[in-house]
Amino acid sequence: MRRVVLAFLAACALLIACVGTAAAASVSASVNMDMVPAGQPVVLTITVHDGDGKPDLSVLRDFEVARSGKSTSMQIVNGKRSSSESYSYMLLPKREGELSIPAVAVDVDGKTLSTEPLTVTVSPAETGEAPRSGQSPGRDVLLSADVSRHKIYLGEPVLYTVSFYTAARVANFRFQPPEFQGFTLKDLGQRSGRRRLGGELYEVHQFPWLLTALKPGNYTIDPTRVQCDVLEQASNSGRSGSPFDAFGDSFFGSQRLSPRSLATKPVQVEVSPLPAYTGDVPFSGLVGELQLAAKLSSDHIEQGGSAMLNLTISGDGNVMDAVAPPLNPSAGLKVYMDAPEEDVKVGRSGYSGSKTFRYALVGLKPGVYEIGPIHLAWFDAAKSAYVTEQTPPMKLTVAASTQVASSAVAAGEAMRRQPAGPREVTAKYQDILPLKDSAVEVLQHRPAPSVWIFLAGLILPPLAYLCFAAGLRLARRDRDKARELARQARVRADEAAAMAKEEGREQELFAALRQALLDAVLSPTGSPSSSLTCEEVAETLKAVGREALCATATALLDELDAARFGGRKLDADARAELAGRVRALVKEMTA
Repeated sequence: MRRVVLAFLAACALLIACVGTAAAASVSASVNMDMVPAGQPVVLTITVHDGDGKPDLSVLRDFEVARSGKSTSMQIVNGKRSSSESYSYMLLPKREGELSIPAVAVDVDGKTLSTEPLTVTVSPAETGEAPRSGQSPGRDVLLSADVSRHKIYLGEPVLYTVSFYTAARVANFRFQPPEFQGFTLKDLGQRSGRRRLGGELYEVHQFPWLLTALKPGNYTIDPTRVQCDVLEQASNSGRSGSPFDAFGDSFFGSQRLSPRSLATKPVQVEVSPLPAYTGDVPFSGLVGELQLAAKLSSDHIEQGGSAMLNLTISGDGNVMDAVAPPLNPSAGLKVYMDAPEEDVKVGRSGYSGSKTFRYALVGLKPGVYEIGPIHLAWFDAAKSAYVTEQTPPMKLTVAASTQVASSAVAAGEAMRRQPAGPREVTAKYQDILPLKDSAVEVLQHRPAPSVWIFLAGLILPPLAYLCFAAGLRLARRDRDKARELARQARVRADEAAAMAKEEGREQELFAALRQALLDAVLSPTGSPSSSLTCEEVAETLKAVGREALCATATALLDELDAARFGGRKLDADARAELAGRVRALVKEMTA
């Protein structure tokens, strides 16, 4: 009987959830790898969210579509239903270089949606020798760093990229980028893929930053440092797809982790000041390759009417820093500036996009008025010279009208005072309710209760009880996980303390002590990890109310890492003393 009741309640809950509103349809696209060697395919996945449609791949010019597949999924959360259809395509690159996957159009329920464009880097099948900077003895992990240009102008961005190559599984990955003194920076996110170097196929993970110098001069970007543990027995077939994999209890298993410490060479960047500007047009302060375009919404208006002038600056460079060029209209026109529209994106070549300035031109007096030309001067870094461009002159005819020009001016002033964007339209006098003759008539016109409200009142109480019971069960399970992780931390600390007197097991000792300490830190959460930084340890301790232990825990982690990666030689007594301090802290955290 209990099962029947539970099944009925679940069915009713599902029925109520299904009447929830679905989210608006959308599409997205992704690739499994951003970088591949020549001859290796790329998997493109296009997902249609909350709709039905099939992508049109006719825009793909740089790839051959080998095969495709389809998968669907649906879920209901808090009464809202969401579904998705994923289309996977195997793409074979036709050439090497930076290949573009343009925006793919998808007809979803009669409406055309488009995905974001993507870029895939296809390297030659054999890209030569591995980088010498940050190379490990066994060449199983490599590290390099470089910039897109070593000589730039002030205001011109430069791409700094760190590449981490691995031909083996690694754990405890610690990444320490330079401070980039003298630059503003924009993190472009991580890229992952494969590349063949010196006859060996590597997993490559790139970390790019877009740097912009604050002033001219010669800059040295300090080395980037990486510390990790390499699984020495790992074969090519067990190669990991990411350098951040952890291995559970591999510290005490048959597989052995070997610590590695890598560093890139310093990178030199020369930032030259912009040459002296001698042009007649004021310099805009923009650096890049830009275009200027102007469009008038109408060339004929009545007196008191208005026309909209759109002036667009687009291209590659610091377009977002552009300011509205002066218009200098005739006395018979009044100009009101609207909020500019900005569409600027940051990519691996810098900033690109457009910024549109909108001028509302109100005709005060009849006549024919010439608008422009509008000038823009910027510095073209590719040409190492200043460039001035102007729009063609435009004519606006204002015809005589019976309307008073001053009313148009007042309307323009009101437009300027109003915020940019869509304006809300409201209806007046909708808040006046009709009068009722009596209370009886009010009751007679009261709508009947909805059947859904009745069902909700019937079903929601038992559902709330079930959710409460499930929450208690989850809380109990979380407490069990926390107790088990605390017990594991104490066991690891005891085992590590026992091996402190043994010679030749120093690296294993330090790794075990570090893992025991991390387990103790994370024991309140019940979620183990082997790759926390000192900052993350401090944040975790503060979150669980153990802020007083932050300094001690982070100092011990730094000391353990210094012993592992810094080449420190500790005798048996020093190892035992260090293990004892870690063991005491672990017991204090897990008490």
